[in-house]
Amino acid sequence: MAIRQEDWIYETKRLEKVIDIIDKQLAEKRNEIVKYGREVKETRRSMWENAAHGFNNLDEIVEAKQYLDGITQELIKQNLVKQQVHRLEKMRPSPYFGRFDFIEEGSDELENIYVGISTLKDENTGEIYIYDWRAPISSLFYEAETGPAQYLSPGGIVRGDITLKRQYNIVNGKIQYMFDSSIKIDDDILQGILSKSADEKMRTIVTSIQREQNKAIRDETHKLLIVQGPAGSGKTSIALHRIAFLLYRYRDTVSASNIVIFSPNRIFNDYISDVLPNLGEENMQQTTFRECAENFLPRGLKIEDINGQMEFLLSERKSPVYRTRVKSMQFKSSSDFVQIIKNYARYLENEGVVFEDVRHRDQLVISGSDLTKLFREDYSYLPLYKRLEKIRQRIYFLLEPMENRYKKQKEEELADSAEYIDAGEIKARALLSTREHFSRVKSYVEQITDINVFDLYSNLFKDSRLFARMAENVPLPEEYKAILEYTCEKLSMGNVDYEDAAALLLLRSELGGIPAVRDIKYVIIDEAQDYTPMQYEIFRQLFPDAGFTLLGDLSQSINSITGVKDFGSVLVIFRTENAGIIKLTKSYRSTAQITRFARSLLDTPVEDEYIEREGEEPVIKFFSNEDEIIGTIPQSIQELREKGARSIAIICKNAAESRRVYAKLRHKNRITLVTGDDEEFVRGTVVIPSYLAKGLEFDAVVVYNASKEAYGIESERRLLYTVCTRALHHLHVYVAGEQSPFIR
Repeated sequence: MAIRQEDWIYETKRLEKVIDIIDKQLAEKRNEIVKYGREVKETRRSMWENAAHGFNNLDEIVEAKQYLDGITQELIKQNLVKQQVHRLEKMRPSPYFGRFDFIEEGSDELENIYVGISTLKDENTGEIYIYDWRAPISSLFYEAETGPAQYLSPGGIVRGDITLKRQYNIVNGKIQYMFDSSIKIDDDILQGILSKSADEKMRTIVTSIQREQNKAIRDETHKLLIVQGPAGSGKTSIALHRIAFLLYRYRDTVSASNIVIFSPNRIFNDYISDVLPNLGEENMQQTTFRECAENFLPRGLKIEDINGQMEFLLSERKSPVYRTRVKSMQFKSSSDFVQIIKNYARYLENEGVVFEDVRHRDQLVISGSDLTKLFREDYSYLPLYKRLEKIRQRIYFLLEPMENRYKKQKEEELADSAEYIDAGEIKARALLSTREHFSRVKSYVEQITDINVFDLYSNLFKDSRLFARMAENVPLPEEYKAILEYTCEKLSMGNVDYEDAAALLLLRSELGGIPAVRDIKYVIIDEAQDYTPMQYEIFRQLFPDAGFTLLGDLSQSINSITGVKDFGSVLVIFRTENAGIIKLTKSYRSTAQITRFARSLLDTPVEDEYIEREGEEPVIKFFSNEDEIIGTIPQSIQELREKGARSIAIICKNAAESRRVYAKLRHKNRITLVTGDDEEFVRGTVVIPSYLAKGLEFDAVVVYNASKEAYGIESERRLLYTVCTRALHHLHVYVAGEQSPFIR
């Protein structure tokens, strides 16, 4: 709807007033920062000049503490004001992006609600000029149309009528355009946002959040929330905006340090790192499953990450151990193997530890039977780690009087020898002698009460009878003996496959060796379809008090061997009735042409909607060999750049292929190789393996060699689909020889 001239004048003047208020508050806040800094310096100077430096008595310590407390308070105030300045600086170029006029039921007053990334309030009058997009009333902007509407406030449901909805594009403090609409976001403006080139990193979607996305972002009902949606439906953006919402909604009890997000790799962590700061919030904790495993497993192990697992699957098909490893991955990722690990943990707690007499020299400290009684009866209520710790403390308690007698005897001997006159030296010599005298028995005690979870796990595979006993009533694959041999060989070299890392963590957790992380209140798991039942069991045990948000798409399961087959199985693992599933039904990333082509690769139809943003048809080119593909890529890159593509990905199947392609292209193009060891997301033109491109998006994608040899088996169908859905505007698919059977 066209905007009247008088409305343009009003909105322009109001924006000028808002920016003036922001500028005044910025000036005031910056002055406050300077003032607090000056006060900290003055307090430090006073402390240095007036407080005693020796801390010789309690009064001097109290005086110094008062000064230090004062400094701490000033620094806290200063940091708070710095955060306010950061938010105001983020707001100033584009203070708000939407407005709706609302009349609350029972009131005659029409409220003009302007929505932006943060609240702007007149600090003298209390008048609110801009409402934070996360405020309860702001939900109307994303969900309601003009007419009757309601929202949930802390005090209950508020009903009323929306008489106007207006959207703005404000750049550098100037209104570029605005229009009135009966619904949240007009297709024209949404297409304008989506048609832009990809930014350096993931950007916020706060100005274009759709109704179904808003529902997931603001959900407060479920302890476990699963968000499913097709490629390009905004799942990762939802995850980050949900974090921003939780930080706003529970700002008195939740901080960024109470939230952790599990990402597929470190490159992805960097890719999403700007979203929360651009919304005026601190970044949450970011980690990968491999990093989590390294925190709890013994040092010195070579622990594979998911990239290494994918590289094996995509590169080692001709390896003699390929079939065995694949079967091993399938088995170790199953709920059946979870049960075997739990059975093994119970066995270790009940029967797996054998004690012998503990003796110091020829003197009995405690018998093996007494230790067994302590282990199986007195301390049976404790998990294994805690149980052995109690036994260690018990033995040390029994050793203590023996040590004291020996030490006293040694002191008397040294005093009688007349070699040592100083009493302090006599005590020190006696103590050193006592430690040496009891070192062997104490070393033995440490040995029998220590748990090496790696050795315990290895023993399970070394002893086929023990393994069969732990697998009683659990179906085993036909190849299980080959799996045992393969695992023993890998573990003997200190190599821990990605699937074994999860099993090691679960075993340690089941034995009480991983304390629950109580300070984490929310866990976000992106690409949820790529995690296994074993890993979800670990998440449940590691974060027992946390709310979980899982975001995924089964069609993008790049590893069909290990990932969950349906999200219903995840609900069973978490054992909570307070769970919900939100299904996103529309894709916003790619053009209609790219979306249709990518979906044609799948074996089951995708019925979800997609934005009708028109673009070029995907380009499919056939070549007789890979050298011809390499020869044409430089010209393709140049053409794509001329069409406005700022980010171009040449997506290869694996790392080896990526390195080979990069070596042939790097001298002819401004190009970067991306590998699993990288920690930063690089823009421009990149060569990247398929599994690292997951979760990222590019203006243009060149699929390097989508041949039958490269993508020919069923387990690689979804990988090819996922690769193609990384493209926003342009998709080129190159084929050397016979094309993949999935391309129709």
